[in-house]
Amino acid sequence: MVIKQATTFIRENLLPLLLLGVVALAVFGPSLGHDFLVNWDDPGYVTKNEAIRSFGPANLKAAFTSFYVGNYAPLQIVSYMLDHALWGLKPAGFIFANIAYHLLSAVLFYALLRRFSFSAGGALFAALLFLVHPVQVESVVWISQRKNVLSMVFYLVSLHCYLSWARREEGAAIAYVASLAAFAAALLVKSVAVILPLTLLLHDRCFPAERRRGGAFADKIPYLLAALAIGYLAVLTQSAEYGGGGRTGYHGGSPWATLLTMLPVYLTYIRMIFWPVDLSVAYAPPVRTVMDLEVIGAALVLLLLVAGAFRLYRKNRGGFFWVAAIPVGLLPVSQIIPLVTLMNDRYLYFPMIGVAACGGYLLDRLLSGSPVGRRQTVTAACAVLIALCGFASLQRARVWQNSLRLWEDGTAKQPASAVAWYMLGEVRAKDGDVPAAIAAEERARDLCRGVECRLALRKLGELYLQADMPDKAGERIGELLRLFPDAAEGHALSGHIGYQSGDMAAAENSYLKALQLDPGLVSAKKALGNVYLATGRPRLAMEQYTGILRQQKQSADLAYVMACAASLMGNRRLSLEYLDEALSLGYNSPDSILRNPELDAIKGEEGFVRLMQRHFPGVVPNGR
Repeated sequence: MVIKQATTFIRENLLPLLLLGVVALAVFGPSLGHDFLVNWDDPGYVTKNEAIRSFGPANLKAAFTSFYVGNYAPLQIVSYMLDHALWGLKPAGFIFANIAYHLLSAVLFYALLRRFSFSAGGALFAALLFLVHPVQVESVVWISQRKNVLSMVFYLVSLHCYLSWARREEGAAIAYVASLAAFAAALLVKSVAVILPLTLLLHDRCFPAERRRGGAFADKIPYLLAALAIGYLAVLTQSAEYGGGGRTGYHGGSPWATLLTMLPVYLTYIRMIFWPVDLSVAYAPPVRTVMDLEVIGAALVLLLLVAGAFRLYRKNRGGFFWVAAIPVGLLPVSQIIPLVTLMNDRYLYFPMIGVAACGGYLLDRLLSGSPVGRRQTVTAACAVLIALCGFASLQRARVWQNSLRLWEDGTAKQPASAVAWYMLGEVRAKDGDVPAAIAAEERARDLCRGVECRLALRKLGELYLQADMPDKAGERIGELLRLFPDAAEGHALSGHIGYQSGDMAAAENSYLKALQLDPGLVSAKKALGNVYLATGRPRLAMEQYTGILRQQKQSADLAYVMACAASLMGNRRLSLEYLDEALSLGYNSPDSILRNPELDAIKGEEGFVRLMQRHFPGVVPNGR
């Protein structure tokens, strides 16, 4: 039955659906040439995530039992597994999937509006607006925002199935179960889908004639229970102790200050919807603690909008439903539970359902009973609007081509954003431009607040050490530890200063302190092992190194120091095995091997000679 209905719908709406597909490819197709981002969630979700490399039982278990980038989103990870199976680690494949999910959401949205008696023209205009509005670009072309576009697919499927249930269509009971299943899937992609129960309650309130079943609240209980469970998990995983760090204290120190801060943000969102210019990957709205003129102005505008919505509710509940979908979509990111980031383009992805539907609704009202000339004028104006949005989105998508271009644009658009400067510094560091990276991180330090300062100061400590500027490194690390005495990474960096200066006792104490605060800190474990190695305690060094292998896969550098430890322990066979492993993994410094006295115990072995000759033909080992 479902297949028959879908086939009929596609046949009757073939031209609008084809237009949606053509527009989606025209606007977002050029993004298929983009790269993975090197420092903005893509490594955690995709490029460095071993769990997406296959559909094996171990990887599926990891997807459903692990947190990634501070989120519990198992179906997002499973979708990446599918991408990897089809495309390997080619970014074009992952971006294509994002575009496909976004297009599917636009098609489902179009079908939903048709079920709400929108005309074909009104529904098409709304679906196109949802598809190509510039605020949608971040969710579509950023691979890590798969969570938004995929969650929306399941969210809309759940809404469709609920309508079949509420209207007592054929197979209604199955539709209700399917709605719950799709809702659960949406939650398992992104927790923002928790707004669905409220949306369903609004539907029943605004369209009472469409509901042909009693007990308008009882059938929402399973949805509410699922939303509460995932909502609690989302709050938990966003805390720093679970690897998230997305959650923070109230901005300005209190709920009142957070509210004052958010009032102008809501007004900015409205401006972005109607005038989407100067969009940025990061924003830096000022934190407010008093009722200044901007806050008062924003509050007055929002009160007028609320009053208008209330009046609309009394006169036209159907129109009110789509207006209400906008603030409902913003609820999860309204700082009720405070998040580090106050605003983002992607936060408008779900509210755009309400915005676009309002556009289609107004179009239908304007065209209803209008003369032909007026209909043509209005239709042409809508086409121009969609074309302008598409062009703006095409230009905006180009900014996401690579990390450097993205963060250069972010710092230019939002020069007060510590996050943008910090990320630009990371990109510069990865490119090997240490002076430029230091300059960017110093800007981040000047602008930072809260956890942003922890990140910037830690990065500055690393960069100054890399630049062989221990005094400056000590200043920034000292500042980090004064502000964040529990910063394990700060104590580890302090240990690096001691190690570089030859003060092994101070280095050892710092590394031990770091591991006391964070027993899983790999960099501190390896560094402590190196201290033990340098001070003649190879067995203790080996304990640290083997501990690292319980957390991550073997690497060339780790295998090399394990070879050194085994050599000092007198275990020549094991030392040769680790050295062979290091060379096979890419360790490529024959001079350091030959000059290293820690490997003297194996340099006279035939196995050592064979290893060197196999991996470095033409290099003559000492004494040979």
